[in-house]
Amino acid sequence: MTAHTADTKFTFRFNKAKDGTKRPSLELNLPTPTSEGLIHTLQHGSQAEINLILESIHATVRAAAASIIAADTAISQETFPFNKVSLHGIATTPKSERAVIPVELWDAFEVSYKSTMEAVSDRTPQQIANAFEVYKRKFAPVQGNTSSMEKLRGQLALYLESAADAENFTTILSMLLDKLDEMLRRAQASNLADNV
Repeated sequence: MTAHTADTKFTFRFNKAKDGTKRPSLELNLPTPTSEGLIHTLQHGSQAEINLILESIHATVRAAAASIIAADTAISQETFPFNKVSLHGIATTPKSERAVIPVELWDAFEVSYKSTMEAVSDRTPQQIANAFEVYKRKFAPVQGNTSSMEKLRGQLALYLESAADAENFTTILSMLLDKLDEMLRRAQASNLADNV
């Protein structure tokens, strides 16, 4: 199969050695199929290779659907936006909206975020829990509310400055900050368009 190499960084979370040191990150040049290689595999590959490709696509579609469902608790078969989980729909969705975060990582982030913010912020435990719920829903509850989005950005910045284990959650934090920046840009563009 035609392939190229892709630099891939592995960061180890929650994997401290008995002496208290953390395993260092590892970078590998992994062989990754090209589009020509995928076409060749689909035409001439084994059924196991074809199944692997289809399973990967299914996992991507399922993750996109799960993200949509998490953001809208009233969604149903009749109201689900199926166009957003087609290959075209997923491919044209900004990467910050496509991020798939394992449940275990969200759970660990929740513990870290809540304990850190209770120690360093002036927010009540309920306000901290509410903010975390908004993060899990990728800011859908505050979409269009620039004031709330700015406040949440400030809370994430405070967490980043204060949490000793923030580096364990770079995937989540990058996704949240990218998504928030994107939503704020859209809100500002909309406000500008409304006020010309």
